[in-house]
Parts: sequence; structure tokens; C-alpha cells
Amino acid sequence: MTCDPTETGGLDVMDSDNAGIQMLLKAGQGNSQLAPGNFGVLETGYGPGANNVEQALADVEPPGCSSNEVTTEPGNMARKVEWGMNARFNGSSHPWRAPNVQNYPRDTAFETSSSSSGNGNSGNGNSGNGNSGSSSADSDVYYGSGDWDSEGYWRDNHDSDQLPNALDDASRYQVYLYEIGETFDRDGMKTVYPVSSEVPDGYTRVTPSGADLPADGSSDGSVASNGALRRVITVAILQCVSDNVRGRGTYPTYGKYINAFVTEEAGGPPNSQIYGEIIGPLTPINSDNYYANPSIIK
Repeated sequence: MTCDPTETGGLDVMDSDNAGIQMLLKAGQGNSQLAPGNFGVLETGYGPGANNVEQALADVEPPGCSSNEVTTEPGNMARKVEWGMNARFNGSSHPWRAPNVQNYPRDTAFETSSSSSGNGNSGNGNSGNGNSGSSSADSDVYYGSGDWDSEGYWRDNHDSDQLPNALDDASRYQVYLYEIGETFDRDGMKTVYPVSSEVPDGYTRVTPSGADLPADGSSDGSVASNGALRRVITVAILQCVSDNVRGRGTYPTYGKYINAFVTEEAGGPPNSQIYGEIIGPLTPINSDNYYANPSIIK
């Protein structure tokens, strides 16, 4: 979960027009009240406890579902979050990788501490991507503006110097789908994946001729059954200020969930953080597993 930035006049992550914007989520401290920019972990069907948090984050489909109320899981979770999240890359002992393991450049708001020597995490070995999973930019910046260097990324990681026309002003998620050969619909940085037979109004279908993988980053482990969606996480948006979210407790979500594309491996202590790119709010239209306000009709 993360706190709703609009409570303090920040970005509306539920607005689909904000797709493509990168957000930095930092672990909340102790039992103090969480604030916009903080993330926390939730109890799942595995039950309470740090080991269960790691297992749930690493699993392809954890048991149980999230309803209109969620239970926060406090405690020292930094390493567990790092290990669980990085199972989606190549940086942990868990199986079930994404179909291609690659880090992507950050929005310019987060570039102040980037490193050109790779990401600094074990098990991945990517180079030239300008990110470090163990570093962070300005501690007061939590959101970018979607202004990442897609052309530079393509030059550094592909044989062709020219970004494909279909990826002009694309999001990192769209570039990722294109690289692994997945068809998707796009309207600017808004993305529909998987696609249906009908292209939504205002969208254009992008069909790569085949996979065009980066020079680095291919998975050396078994690929997860959910394929490209392995790099996508679902995040509950809580009203941390008005609902005084802190420690362990059960809090309403008011039906607010978003999907985010994890752009790089999670950082470990002392910089426990997750960089994610907003895909958009969850609705019954873009997720077969999401149901809002169900009711029985007699």
C-alpha cells in the first residue's frame, strides 16, 4: 500500500492521465503515522509475519484477495521487501522471474544519484542503465513527470540506434512490452494489456514483429506463468492522514487501487525503496481480477 498524495495536495495517482509518471516509495518508519510518499506492506492470505510478507511479494499469485479493507503489517520488513520484490527480477533465490530482466532509467527528478556503472544489486549484472537499486535521489522528491530518456535507453541497450516509431514518447512499461514481443494498445502513456479484440477509442494497437531483447538482462531462471505481468504490482491507496494509518490496523481502501510497473530492483537498507511507474487505476475493465462494490441482484 501507499498513502494518497492528494491528501497533502500532491499527485492524483488515480487519474489515468498520470500514467507513465514514476513514483518513489520509501518504507515508513516504526509505528509513526504514514505520510504520502511512504509505502507499507499488507497482510495476505499467508498470514502475518515478515517471512509471509516476503513469500507473498515473491509469489506469482498469493492466496486470498484484497477487499475494501486491508490490514497493515508493521515491523522491520526492509530486507523481506527487497528479497520478495527482487524475485520478479533476478536478484533473489526465489524462482519465477519476469520474461526479461531489465532496469529502466528514472525520471529526471530522480537522476541526482544515478550511477552509470550498473544497478549495484547482486544477481542481475545489468550495465549502462544509469540506475542504482541501492541509491536514491532527493529525499523530498516522490514523483517525477514521466520525462525519462527512452531514446538514450534504446541506444545503450539495442543494436539499432533508432527508437522504433511505435515507441515515440512511450512509457517504460510500453517499451518493456515491445522488447519482449507483446502486443498492447496505447494512448500516449496509457496502456491496455492484455489486449482484447476491440481497440479502445483513442488507442493505437502496437504489434511488435517479435522480441527485441536488450543486450543485458535476459532471465537465467524459470519464467513466471504470468509472463509480462510479473513486473506489475497492485497497490492499495490509503487515506493515511484522515484515517491515521500507523502500525498494525485494518483500514478502508475506498476501492482505490492502482497498477504500477516496477522499473528497477528494490533497494535494501538503508535506502529501502521501490521505483514504480504508474500504469493506471484498477477497474473491472482493465483487470479480470478486480471487482468494485459487488452486490446481489434479486
